Parts: sequence; C-alpha cells; structure tokens
Amino acid sequence: MAQKPVAVVPSNYDISDNLDLEAVASIFGESRDLEDFEYRLNDPKSKISNLDLNEDGYVDYLRVVESVERGIHIIAIQAALGNDLFQDVATIDVEKDTYNKPQIQFIGHPYFYGSNYIIQPLYYHTPFIVSSFWGPSYITWQSPYYYGYYPSYYNHWRPSPVHQYVTNVHVYRNEKNTYKYVPERRSTTVSPLVRDNRRNDYVAKKPTQTFETRNKTLGNKQDLQLRRNTNSSTNNRTSENAVPRDRTSNTNNTDRSSRPTANPTPSERTPKNTPSTRQPTSTPSTRNPTSTPTTRKPASTPTTREPASTPTTRKPASTPTTRKPASTTPKPRSNTKESDKD
Repeated sequence: MAQKPVAVVPSNYDISDNLDLEAVASIFGESRDLEDFEYRLNDPKSKISNLDLNEDGYVDYLRVVESVERGIHIIAIQAALGNDLFQDVATIDVEKDTYNKPQIQFIGHPYFYGSNYIIQPLYYHTPFIVSSFWGPSYITWQSPYYYGYYPSYYNHWRPSPVHQYVTNVHVYRNEKNTYKYVPERRSTTVSPLVRDNRRNDYVAKKPTQTFETRNKTLGNKQDLQLRRNTNSSTNNRTSENAVPRDRTSNTNNTDRSSRPTANPTPSERTPKNTPSTRQPTSTPSTRNPTSTPTTRKPASTPTTREPASTPTTRKPASTPTTRKPASTTPKPRSNTKESDKD
C-alpha cells in the first residue's frame, strides 16, 4: 500500500485547490450509485467541495450527469451557477479493458486543472457503484436539480479558507487506494451526446483566467503540486540542517555543567593535581540515551485513519430501479440568501 504524506498546505492558492479530485475519487469508490455519489459530493457535513464559482458567498451545488456511448460511461460533475447556468468541473470515464476489468479515470477540466490532469485510482476493491453499469436494466442518472432547486438534505454553507479546506478534505482520501496520475485519457472519442451534455458557462464568462494564465510555467495541477512538495521538502531540509548545530552547542554545555555531578560528593572528588588517579568524569559508553527516537510513536497516523462515514447512515433516497431523486420533496431555493448555517 502506497504511503500518503500529510497534506501540503499551499501558501499561494489556485482555484483548483477548492475541489480535491483524489477525495472525489475516494467517495466515488464508496458510493452505491450515482445518486448516492451526488449526495456525497454535496453533503454539508463532509464538505467535499469548496467551489464558489458564481461568487454568491455559498459553495456551489454539484450535480451529476451521465452519458453512455458504446459501453463507456461518461459522468460529468457540473456546478449549478444560476438560472440555466452550469459549468463542468470534472469528468469521470468508466469503461472495461480487454480483460473485461473496469477502468476508471477522473479528468479535471482543463480550465481549472490544466491540460491532461488525469487521476486513475487503483481501488483496493472494485467499487460497488460500477458493478451495475453494464447490467441489462441499468438506467443512466440525470440529476434533476439545478440552481434554486435542491434535494431536501441539502443546506448551503459558506466556503472555508483554502488552507482550512485543504487540511480538512485530506481525511476523506481513502488511504487504502492508490491515486495514479496518467498522461492521457483512455477514451478519446467524444460523441454528439457527450458534447450536448457539456456546459461551460463560467468559462465563457471569464475566458482569460485559464490554468495556463494563472500558472504560466506549469502544465497542470500535478505540476503545481510537485512544485509545492519540492518547496516544502527544501524548507524542511533547511530547518533540519540548522538543528544539529544548536544541539551540539547544547550538548557541550550540558556535558561541562554535568561533569562535577558525576562524582558522588565534592569531598570524594580526586584533586586536579593528581590526574593519574582521577576518575573519568563521564562514561559515555554506559550512559543511557536521553531520548529513544527509534521507539517514539508518530504524532499522527494518517495511514490508519478511517475516512468519515457519515454518508453511509443515509437512508436510500429512492429505489434503484426507477432512479428517481430523493423521495422527500426538494425545496426551492429563494433568491434571497439564507443565513449561514455554520
């Protein structure tokens, strides 16, 4: 199992920092179906998303829209921004390889994540959600929700500071999975059906704020992460190199101050004018170390931490055969902002 480092909190933020696709891939693998996946994306408790593209002071609702073409399931994650205004933020491709095994890729929208930002997770077990994708009675999921019309469980929340979001969302990445970055998309054929489901209303409004414009020397979000990790490692090495000099100084001072106490009492100490009979003032070979770093327990154990499982207590919103939205009546959202629930 690949070891995952502690989340690197960036000092310079990018809009792509507000939706962690590794966390999205993780909750996808834990979902029962696409309706449940949409619920988990918008669960006010886990707060997987921190996107506020329409800048109304609230995190945007993310809807899920599925297309199927020649056995390939293409799942778009779209932010609801206004009346008939949507923006694709990521796409999920699910298809079978030549060995009849499902292959899943999460592709960040190039505007937000740069070109070819593709995560191909290796799940520790085949996600249940894909087991029914090729069944004879499978019905594609088309989210019925839009701006101002949401499921009853949904409550708006205000976006968190980016550094806080990055730290909090890290726990929703299932550490049993491996998140592999690949340079190209498996499925390159885009049908008219898929093109019809695409929405780029935000990009059309702000066409000049692409990833390349925001990060001129970087290709995509992976390059941005690598640069941040490199800077973080450099800073850590600089700090570690400064520590031994201080420790050496402190150790020498401690030895000098502790030498008189090595003898039982001052009266038994051998005079300095008889060095031949003087007893050694220190016995480093038998001295017990003051610290035992080999047995020190780490301050945190992220690899054994289990992801939050609050969404699993949710009762199914509808029977899977009809693929209807949540049975409770969705509540229309007024144009007037409600007070922050948090």
